[in-house]
This record gives sequence, structure tokens and C-alpha cells, in this order.
Amino acid sequence: MADDDLDLSNPQPIDTQQGRINSAVLKALKPDWLDYKYQPPAYPPQGLPNAKVGPGDLTDANLVLKALPDVLSWLTPGAKAATTAGKTLGTFLGPMAKNWNMPNQLLAKGMELKGHSPEQIFDATGLFKGHEGDWRSEISDIGMKVKPLPGNRKSVMGNIQSFIEHPKLFENYPDLANMKMAINPSYGSELHGNIDPDIKKITVGGKISEKGLTPAQRGVLLHELSGHGVQNIEGWQPGGNPEELAPQLGQRLADAYQKTKDPDLYRNLLAFGKKPKDVSKEAYWRLPGEAEARNIQDRYRYDLVGLPFHWPQTEDPESVSAALKNAGVTWSHVNPDRLPNDLRILYDRQPARRSDQGTPLTMMGNRRYPWKTEDIPRRLQFDYTK
Repeated sequence: MADDDLDLSNPQPIDTQQGRINSAVLKALKPDWLDYKYQPPAYPPQGLPNAKVGPGDLTDANLVLKALPDVLSWLTPGAKAATTAGKTLGTFLGPMAKNWNMPNQLLAKGMELKGHSPEQIFDATGLFKGHEGDWRSEISDIGMKVKPLPGNRKSVMGNIQSFIEHPKLFENYPDLANMKMAINPSYGSELHGNIDPDIKKITVGGKISEKGLTPAQRGVLLHELSGHGVQNIEGWQPGGNPEELAPQLGQRLADAYQKTKDPDLYRNLLAFGKKPKDVSKEAYWRLPGEAEARNIQDRYRYDLVGLPFHWPQTEDPESVSAALKNAGVTWSHVNPDRLPNDLRILYDRQPARRSDQGTPLTMMGNRRYPWKTEDIPRRLQFDYTK
């Protein structure tokens, strides 16, 4: 591994020489944590220096880096290394991973109980929570290498290791390396894929290239392998497909609406009788497991070429401005790090960089935080598989 490719996604708040949990973890778990109140840094006094703040404008990422020493002053150098976690875009790991950092999980839980924000917890530990509330960390997929494939074949099949090298992923989840994989043009384009957990097989569409998987096929493989494959191991919210959702979707929509009174669920419930296929497709798209798998795909492609596979669903800047105004915050005095979490989520999902066609490519939220790059807001995600 080259010096400029160090893996900083798994910081170690441990005294490895003495084999003891260090003071950072102990402090997070001390009984007096209830008396702790986080004091935000004194800067910036108001607004954001070096950046115009308004709908569609990017914030100054350096501001976060300036504030980190105040947040991390009580952490060890190993945990401080997690501040560079934004460079490791890709696969999410959970507690079942071989190299899962339990001390960091304890530290993250302690910080959560003390009232630290998700951003501060991620900056300190490299950990964040999924839709269902379980902890995750992130490793980079950029180091994944493809292997050459036999040409002049209608289809090709083998185990995953016949197609790619991904040491970080396979070290943490050895069983994934032995899954079966097939490239079959009859399945569809190179943007189509499927995982069958019962027979442990992934199928990817598109043509077979002697040079190995194309960038699009790599993204689909990560969606299925690092997304749904890891979800199956960790017991996280799964993905699905519209055909499997359809038979029981009507009753699940009704049950979900009774629990949440979500107007979007009510709209889908009314439409289900007339257009069940359309509603099933939307329900599939809103599954947390599918949103997470697409996020892995997008973060890999962002790191690879600076573009996502899926356009993000952004918030209307006018609605965000109205929400801020209702909370007594004006644009000229916005400091995202000091916004309540619900307003921060709205603020982060405003459109930022756009394509030539005007489609949002990114959102204002700092892309280093994995939960901020999901193409669908979490408030619109729902697990229809239960």
C-alpha cells in the first residue's frame, strides 16, 4: 500500500502497546457524561467566511476543518485520523466485519449520549448510523481492481474473485469472495444487476470485455455485493424488487399509513388500486436497503469520475428558506454547524453543482458524510419488505 493511500477509515482509539482502552473511550463512558454540554467553537462568529451563502451556493468546507480541533481535542491521534474519512468513499462495514472497531463504536455511542451531532461523531470516529439505526463505517472501493476475462463468450461465470480484487472488502467479509457471479448480456444492459441470496449468486448485464468489468458493471457489482451482500450479513434493512413487493404492498401501505400518517404513503395507497406496478416501482426505489446500495454505487463513481449514477432528490431552496425563517434564522446568519438537526438535513439537501441540463449533481451537504449523499431523503425512505 502506497504512503498516499493509507487506510484511515478504521481509527484506533486504543493504547496498543499497553493493550488498554485509552482515556478517550473511558471519558466517553464515564458516569458524569450527563453533565457534559458541548460548546461550539467561537468561529465563525456569524455566517460563512469566503463563501456566499444562499440557495444553491456551496459552503466553505474549510470551516469544518477549522472547527475540528475543538471537537477532537480530547481524542487520541489515531481517532483524529478519522477526519480524513471523506477520502474513503465506498463500501459500508458493520459490526460483523472482521476488522470492526468496537472501541470506536463505544466512543461514538458515548458522544451520541453527550449530545454530539452526527457530523461530530463521524469526524471523531468515522462511524455513522444507517436508516434503521445501526452503526457503520466506510472503506474505499477505489482500490478495487478488475481482472481480464475470456473474450468471444456469450456469458461467463465464476466466483467473485475471478472478476475483481478487493482486499479490504474480502478481508472483512471473507464469504463474499466466494459468491458466484455471472455476466450475461441477456439479463439487460451493463446498468442492470441482481443478487440471489439463497444461492449466493450475482448476475450483471452488459457485454463481456477482455479487459474486465466496465466502470458501469463495477458500480452494479458494488451495489449488489457491497450493498445487498453486506446487508444480508449484517441483518440490515434489505433491498427488494417491485415484483416481490407487489402482492402484499397494498396491506403494507395501509399498515404503514396507520402508524405514520405519512401523506406520501396515503397518496401511494390511493394510487395502488389503479396503478399497482407504478406504485410498486416507487416503493422499491424508496426501500432503505436500495437507497443505501445506490449510495455505495454513487460514492464510488463520485470518487472515480466526479459524477453520480443517480441524480439526487434535492429540497426546494425556497422551502428551506421558509423553514429557516420560521426558526428565526436568516440566510445572512446561517451557520450549518449550529442548525438543529432537522433544519440541517433540509439545508444540506439543497442543490449545489448542476449538470449542463440543470440537473443537480451534488447537494450542499459535505459529501464526506455518507448519509448526506443518499439520492432520496431518509424521511421519504420506508421499509416495505416487512
